Amino acid sequence: MPRSSVVRQPDGLSQMLIRLLQGGIDCLTLPEGIKRTQVTTQMPQAGWQAMPFVVVNLDLIQQSEVQIGEDVPYPQVGNDWTMWSNAKRIWRVSVFAQDAQERDFYRDSLLGIFRVLKATVFAPIGYDVSHSYQAASYTDAKEW
Repeated sequence: MPRSSVVRQPDGLSQMLIRLLQGGIDCLTLPEGIKRTQVTTQMPQAGWQAMPFVVVNLDLIQQSEVQIGEDVPYPQVGNDWTMWSNAKRIWRVSVFAQDAQERDFYRDSLLGIFRVLKATVFAPIGYDVSHSYQAASYTDAKEW
């Protein structure tokens, strides 16, 4: 009986993006009253941690094109079959801060960091790399 298995290769783009954003934030010159923040992948589990903090989440990964012959089986000599795909990714980057000045400072800084990363890090990946952004800010105050 033939043996088969599926081995998933993890996509390291989210972890790379988090490290790049943290590096960009670590290089910022902070104005008076703004505290250094940490970039993470998950919301606090047991109450809020010290603010400010930035949460990065991959909201959407969507196939962007279908390869010619993708549906034709082509296993290699060792019965390995490697399939790749091009995908559109949408990350949600949320800034949590105690006041609007801190939130807006990090929002604007992250937009600038993204533009620098596009030119210096992501452009060499391929010629068809593009980006866009949408920024929304709001406040939320609730009693504990």
